[in-house]
Amino acid sequence: MGLTIITDEKNKLNEISKDKHVAFDNLPKGKSINTISEINNPESVQTEEALSKSLGMGYLRITVTDHEKPLDDQVDLFVESVKNLPQDTWLHFHCRGGAGRTTTFMAMYDMMHNAKNVSFEDIMKRQTLIGESDLLKGEDQDESKDRSNFMNVFYNYCKDNKDGFQTSWSEWIKNNKK
Repeated sequence: MGLTIITDEKNKLNEISKDKHVAFDNLPKGKSINTISEINNPESVQTEEALSKSLGMGYLRITVTDHEKPLDDQVDLFVESVKNLPQDTWLHFHCRGGAGRTTTFMAMYDMMHNAKNVSFEDIMKRQTLIGESDLLKGEDQDESKDRSNFMNVFYNYCKDNKDGFQTSWSEWIKNNKK
């Protein structure tokens, strides 16, 4: 899946470079802010990763399908990346609409740092207030239940953690299936 997304992005960037035109989708209200609908003759075309690195910033892209919970290997990648960050590191989370996947990973980050002292309900309420997306009440029932269940289990993983997240999510989930 991730490779397909990266390949699609590369193809679209090549197309923009040749056509010298970018048209942006108009997203539904509340999903994103569209102040620009198109750009003609862009001066440069590059990936977010290339831009970030050119500015001396790190970059991690996790290609989660919209409206779905992350796959186990994606959770492992996120946990591995977060556990080694210096405490004062600034992070920027985003997805296309700025709500579901963004809030999912912000809540996961919050849980990794606070699950031992803050309830699941309080973390989820906090993230709903910050991101305006209530992951426990998704737009569609299957999405809501699947992601809600995932968030609850991930909270338990963080709360149970006793080794600085040396035990991966995949390993923990395999040993804690009921």
